Amino acid sequence: MDELKLFRKRVGETVRKLRKTSGLSQEKLAEMADMSTTYFGEIERGERNCSIDSIKKISKGLGIRMETLFQMAEDEGKEEGKDDAFLSSEAKIISQVKDKEGWKLLILVSAKEKETYEGM
Repeated sequence: MDELKLFRKRVGETVRKLRKTSGLSQEKLAEMADMSTTYFGEIERGERNCSIDSIKKISKGLGIRMETLFQMAEDEGKEEGKDDAFLSSEAKIISQVKDKEGWKLLILVSAKEKETYEGM
């Protein structure tokens, strides 16, 4: 598989993982991004090369910056074959919660902090 197709696949996988972590269905995120569920599914499977506009809408729906989405996809490529390859070793998503005003908060801690937390 050539490098661009592989990256497109990683971006789609990253979108899928973030969507699931956020508790969103494909239909809901596709609606938020103003695209058909079929098109959105093709993006998640890495079958469709989408526009920057579409990536921007998807990122906004996920509540992250486009740069973060691309960085996470890059990190996934660097970490392939390792356990929990989804995120870089510098940061792991622990949870996503809503505060008392209903804002979604993405809680990040370093891998070392996670190991300490899990050891308690």
